[in-house]
Amino acid sequence: MTVRINKSAFNIRERLSELERPIGLKGSELMRAETAQEARDFVSAGRKNLIINGDMKIHQRGGTITVTNTNNSIYGLDRWRTWCYPSGVSAVYTLQQLSSNPPPGFYNYLRWTTTTSYAVSGNVNSFFDLNQAVEGYNLKGIDIGKSTAKPLTISFWVRSSIAGKYSFSTYYVGANPSSYLKYYVINSANTWEYKTITIPPQTATATGEGQGNLTGIIVSWNMGMGTAYATTSTTEGYYHNKYELGGSVRIIENTNATFDITGVQLEVGKNATEFEHRSYGEELALCQRYYLRRLYGGGLSVDIEDASFPAVQFPVEMRANPSVTVYAYSDETANAMSRYAGTKCTVSSVDTSTRGISLIQHNSESAGRAWGFSYDASAEL
Repeated sequence: MTVRINKSAFNIRERLSELERPIGLKGSELMRAETAQEARDFVSAGRKNLIINGDMKIHQRGGTITVTNTNNSIYGLDRWRTWCYPSGVSAVYTLQQLSSNPPPGFYNYLRWTTTTSYAVSGNVNSFFDLNQAVEGYNLKGIDIGKSTAKPLTISFWVRSSIAGKYSFSTYYVGANPSSYLKYYVINSANTWEYKTITIPPQTATATGEGQGNLTGIIVSWNMGMGTAYATTSTTEGYYHNKYELGGSVRIIENTNATFDITGVQLEVGKNATEFEHRSYGEELALCQRYYLRRLYGGGLSVDIEDASFPAVQFPVEMRANPSVTVYAYSDETANAMSRYAGTKCTVSSVDTSTRGISLIQHNSESAGRAWGFSYDASAEL
């Protein structure tokens, strides 16, 4: 028996088009990946954020950090610092951790407030910024300084009281040209906006991962530069020892100006992906590699050269042997330790390793006494 089935004619091209599924721009780019590694790089599978404390939730130092004419680098929230150069300038500004009205998906942000403005034209060496240094060990696989170098993408939420064009720079240690400069635009004052910047591969001679536990790169948000560090050019790209493009907003020159930032993510590749939220405990541990604040310890003194041997082990291995300041347990007198009754001894030196405190020298000659203290330890870049 023969069975015949008749079906009306149809356009095969139209039917094939019906099989397509809306996958969006990101999905289309993912489908075009030629290798499994390309696909992995695109979606940034695994740990991806090279920035530590990008959501601004760790603030061991606490409170408002006021920056004056210190000619120095000052840390505010953990891993976030500002450079204020040169000494003697009249600028004053503050760094705060705030939580009122953050952008979607975040609870904290860092605020810069200029309380006393300063015209950077007053000194060619003026240098004001907000930045984070990335340790060389954390740059593995980017191949900085090689022909196989990979691009980087930074993304962040930003809000400022001043709308306009701002300068962002990425500084590579040992490279010439050393910095990649790029504008980002804040379109509306006092409004959170999401920004992404792709940084081309740095193939010029640079050390990158080879820096080991030293600074490999520095990402920087410009707040105002003198002519020694600023270019009048408006061409984005690589420069040597320049950190500001022409016509950029200078927050430091405007009294009461504010600059808020959070959700900062630096990742390998040409695309910005969703922010990597890490647990509080994990983020704190990453920060403690560089700084420990007011942790407590104790030591038993011996009659050998007026010394105590405290059993102090740091919660994580620090980046390098830290500088340590000891505070008396009773009243937090610096460079001192105390007994339960309040008696204090003066500390003259502290011996440390990357893992803990091994010896504290002091002026007490009484053997067998137990001394209490807290301590700060800094191994910042």
